[in-house]
Amino acid sequence: MNLNIILLDIILIFVFKKSSFTKRISSHSFYPKSLFINNFSKINYNNLKLYNDSTDNDNQKESYDKAIDEFFIKNRMIFLSGELNDKVSFKIISSILRINENDPNLPIKFYINSPGGSVTAGLAIFDVLRSLKMPVETVSLGQAASMGAFLLASGTKGMRYAMPNSRIMIHQPLGGAHGQASDIEIQANEILQIREILNTNLSRFTGKSVQEIEKDCSRDNYMRPSEALQYGLIDHIIQTQ
Repeated sequence: MNLNIILLDIILIFVFKKSSFTKRISSHSFYPKSLFINNFSKINYNNLKLYNDSTDNDNQKESYDKAIDEFFIKNRMIFLSGELNDKVSFKIISSILRINENDPNLPIKFYINSPGGSVTAGLAIFDVLRSLKMPVETVSLGQAASMGAFLLASGTKGMRYAMPNSRIMIHQPLGGAHGQASDIEIQANEILQIREILNTNLSRFTGKSVQEIEKDCSRDNYMRPSEALQYGLIDHIIQTQ
């Protein structure tokens, strides 16, 4: 199935925000009905106004960004692009809750291109998704590393995807501490507890033992999609031409 144009068009709309891409994407008739967006070709892109850097002011940019956010929410799509922090986590969680309000039973599509970031910010997203009934399709674009890989693997079993040239990386949590010895001990214990939370969940996602996860996460562990598939972090590799 040729899906590279689908993902490319989504990314071009999301990143470059050029209206010419909306015309191109609406002309395709081969979109699948189950992967990414149900009845993708039926989505109306003609009413989606996009930002033009050369002519529009800040107020127009804010208005267009809001329109794009509404477009993604309407089509049950969320993006993690770049480093994960509390601000990004808040925006993603807000979108998740709005999507859930529209329909709590339909799948949500979670696209990930991230080197990772804050563990607590990632766990906040994970806990919110797990508290809801809707299935979660996760897709790795570019890279899903650290907490990005954790969120990728946390998707509903059978609905975790990776693009063929994406990179996936798992490792143990990183942190630092300074101050009195007792303060350093407190921080070290916190990192160990976080590691236990992550490893226990990765064990559940992949079917591997906690001991295997601990060993494999002792250093940065980069994987090709085929390796991530074998490891149990994803279920499918999206085939492109």
